[in-house]
Amino acid sequence: MKTLIKINPEKRMYRWYAVGIQDTLVDGIAVIYGWGSLKSTFQHWRTIRVGSQKEAEMIAQRILEKRQRKGYVYRGNYNQKG
Repeated sequence: MKTLIKINPEKRMYRWYAVGIQDTLVDGIAVIYGWGSLKSTFQHWRTIRVGSQKEAEMIAQRILEKRQRKGYVYRGNYNQKG
């Protein structure tokens, strides 16, 4: 599971976004992704069923790249200034 965060105190924005690949009991493989607030217990999760590991990796990478274009950074790479 890879986790991205986006923090902007001026806009009171404290968000996280997570993406992972997981085996399922019935359908094979799924991309699991979720988002929520770092300041509350709010979170929401969804799944995308896929046919292969390669397809799952491509979808997960596409989701992560889209979030990075919107200003999210990997959790371990965030350095709070101030």
